[in-house]
Amino acid sequence: MTETKSKAIQIFERRLKREKQARLQAEELLESKSRELYLSHEKLKQQAERDQVNHQQLSFLLGLLQNIWHAESQKEVIENFLKTSGEFLCNAIGVYFVESNGEYKTPPTIFSTRGDDDDGEALTTVAEWMERLDLGLVKGNLVDSNTHNFLLPLKELLGDETNTAYIYVIQLFESEQECHFSGFIYLNGNKLDVLKLQVFESSRNMLAIAIERKNSEQMLHSQFQELQQAYTKLDETQEKLLQSEKMASIGTIAAGIAHEINNPIGFVLSNFNSLDEYSCTLIELLSLAQRFLNAPERHKDAVLKFQKLWEEEDADFLTEDIGEILSVSKKGLLRVKDIVLGLKTFSHNGKEDYGPMDLNECLEDSLQLVWNELKYDFEVLRDFAQIPRIIGNPGQLQQVFVNLLINAKHAMESGGKIWLTTRSEERQVLVSIQDNGCGIAEDNLNKLFDPFFTTKPVGVGTGLGLSISYSIIKAHNGEIEVESELNNGTTFNISFLELLE
Repeated sequence: MTETKSKAIQIFERRLKREKQARLQAEELLESKSRELYLSHEKLKQQAERDQVNHQQLSFLLGLLQNIWHAESQKEVIENFLKTSGEFLCNAIGVYFVESNGEYKTPPTIFSTRGDDDDGEALTTVAEWMERLDLGLVKGNLVDSNTHNFLLPLKELLGDETNTAYIYVIQLFESEQECHFSGFIYLNGNKLDVLKLQVFESSRNMLAIAIERKNSEQMLHSQFQELQQAYTKLDETQEKLLQSEKMASIGTIAAGIAHEINNPIGFVLSNFNSLDEYSCTLIELLSLAQRFLNAPERHKDAVLKFQKLWEEEDADFLTEDIGEILSVSKKGLLRVKDIVLGLKTFSHNGKEDYGPMDLNECLEDSLQLVWNELKYDFEVLRDFAQIPRIIGNPGQLQQVFVNLLINAKHAMESGGKIWLTTRSEERQVLVSIQDNGCGIAEDNLNKLFDPFFTTKPVGVGTGLGLSISYSIIKAHNGEIEVESELNNGTTFNISFLELLE
């Protein structure tokens, strides 16, 4: 029995020993896991803190970028930069100042970013410090630091040993002998956040880019306004040149126009003299007829006088000739009217008068204006097709056609032929003006539309006609080309887009 109990005790002790070892191992494992969890928690905590810092920094930089990038002016760029930076550096009092020749250009701007109740007193104190700030020492410290920023106890810039504040100064940019600075004053040095200052320092490049961009925008805007003014002046000058050349063309054809008007006016006046004589005879005949009709018994002699006067004056011829005179006179006056209307259209200075027009009519009106220059020695051959209308200015296109017709005349000193042709092809209206004159040298073809280039003798051409004609055709979205061969004539081909109706 004793031996049995002894074995049982031994077995129990061995069990206790195993359980104790198992418990120790479990406690060691638990302690190891707890230590791992603690370290992991600390790492996560530190990472969360870093993430929070990074988030704050990123939010600051993104907010800063947005605020300064969308600012309307350089002043607003700087204001947004200081405001956003001040909110980020929340324990400081911000200052902004501009130095020029060692002095403040304007009084420093001071603003609070702390939100403390005693900000009023603190701002007053900082204002006093800024009045005493030595700008020479500020620039000297920037040079010594070899950077655009420095952090110093404020007493080193004020010479006040009792002052415990710190100042962080950063040079924003320079422009026209001016230095722009931003500063942040910490009344308590213990609240300095060096990491935030480093982040703020990196934002300086963003400001420099935003300032440069804004200055570039203002410069581009200024240059755009200058170009717009120059374009307006150029447009006005071109309009004056166009009108001047038009008046020169009128001067060239004035004598011919006067002759063209004088002819119909002359025979109309002559016809009116005949009508005046005819009217006297007709009035006398009517008077005799009226006497007889009023009292036939008493004025039988009126019938004899009526018959005698009718025969003497050949009244039958008069009645026929009056109709012919009126018809011819009407045609002559209509001819004058057409010439005057064509001249009025030609000389009208209305660059906005664009509308649907018929090029065949425009060519006919142009030909009327120069007809007296051509009708004696030149044969004009028309080949006008049924063509669609175009959008154009009749007066300006008349100027082109008149100029080309006058050029054709000058190319044929002793007379010749001129062909006027119109066609419609592939949504385009084509006009061709051809002569069989002296032609143009190949070397001159490329310079033909250059301003002031002319092959005519001095005093005959201005050198602007073809240049202005080219500009007019381009303004009508058209094209003008020239084909020429010496001693075989010249052809000007002009194309316009037809009016889609």
